[in-house]
Amino acid sequence: MPDRPGLWRNRNFLVLFFGQWVSRMGDRFFTMAVFWFVFNATHSRFDLGVVGTVGSAAALFGLVSGTLVDRWDHRRTMMAADGLRALIALGLGVLALAGHMGVATLIGLVACLRLVGTVFTPAEVALLPQVVPADDLPAANGANQSAQSTAQLAGAAAGGALLALVGPTVLFFANGLSFAVSVLTLGWLRLGPRRQRAAPGGTGRVRGFLRDLLAGHRLIWHHVFLRRLVFVGVVVNFAMMPLEVLDLAWVREELHQGSVAYALFGMAIIAGLIASGLVAGRLASRVPLVTLLTLGLSSMGLFIGVLSRIPLLVPDLLMLVGLGFSAGVVNAPLLTLAQRIIPPALMGRVVGTMQALMGASTPLGALVAGALASALPLGTVFLGAGVLALLGGGLLLGVPSSALEASSVTG
Repeated sequence: MPDRPGLWRNRNFLVLFFGQWVSRMGDRFFTMAVFWFVFNATHSRFDLGVVGTVGSAAALFGLVSGTLVDRWDHRRTMMAADGLRALIALGLGVLALAGHMGVATLIGLVACLRLVGTVFTPAEVALLPQVVPADDLPAANGANQSAQSTAQLAGAAAGGALLALVGPTVLFFANGLSFAVSVLTLGWLRLGPRRQRAAPGGTGRVRGFLRDLLAGHRLIWHHVFLRRLVFVGVVVNFAMMPLEVLDLAWVREELHQGSVAYALFGMAIIAGLIASGLVAGRLASRVPLVTLLTLGLSSMGLFIGVLSRIPLLVPDLLMLVGLGFSAGVVNAPLLTLAQRIIPPALMGRVVGTMQALMGASTPLGALVAGALASALPLGTVFLGAGVLALLGGGLLLGVPSSALEASSVTG
């Protein structure tokens, strides 16, 4: 937990923290339900890859959604996005309950949810500096990471039990209700007026939008660290997709386990994330950030590679704990650094663009993972992913320390 007591006396932060904790628990429900439904319906590894491909492809809308977010009120944008996501998720539950849910319908609605999420996420990142003082940002980001980890841990545990008892339909409804809770808590925030540059009117509106869009793209391109980070994200996200979309197939076909083991897989990664929260702040203050990122990303590849060679439940869970820990030690410091480097007026469009660019490889990664897993042993596919992630972590080496300053923009 963060060591700044003022953060926990901040009413707005507490309200935001609780609402997003519930919403992230629902996210975990939804992910488990989708893959479980598809695999039970088709028993196809390739179809698991297709689900991941379509959901990830929708994230490419982040190339433009962040620019819209910078022009809109952040809180209202988040409320509208989660209201729409609540309707979609509840609609999924109704269709599944009525027996009218086909795999194609499910995939289409998953894409819609992901599309709306590309608006919500940059708005959330941009809202946090309005909720807490600048000195509290590192603690707030750390708390949010811990909240996401514990929510997903609870979601994985409860989701595994619900899948075994009643199947995925209840999880669709639970996800919809979690979005409704998020909307309600966002409505309870008490924020001062946010000053925004008005969007140009008439025929200049499109030109103004394009100008704003390109401003975010230029900052990423000319900033040494942000530019390199996007490239690394493309490589590592591609490498992570086999585990993301094929973990259920590994559990069912290689480990010969059911919903409990599937839940434990998700819980192991989250346990590692929680453990990292206990030391992430100390590591970030003692280890140069580029070194920390390199070690963390490379270690993720190493743990996946070892898992691919040991199809046994307990050793695999240990590797996943290590994977989660490696990811966690870099997440909060990296987000804090981005919030300090990126000017507030450009926050939404830069965050949205970076997420879209780094996520551009995930649709291809999911599709390739599904195709390879249809022709090769899963262990071979996972080993290749681990090696690629290990190499991707080294791509940050050589970034100068001056690139981590807000003024480090080069032409």
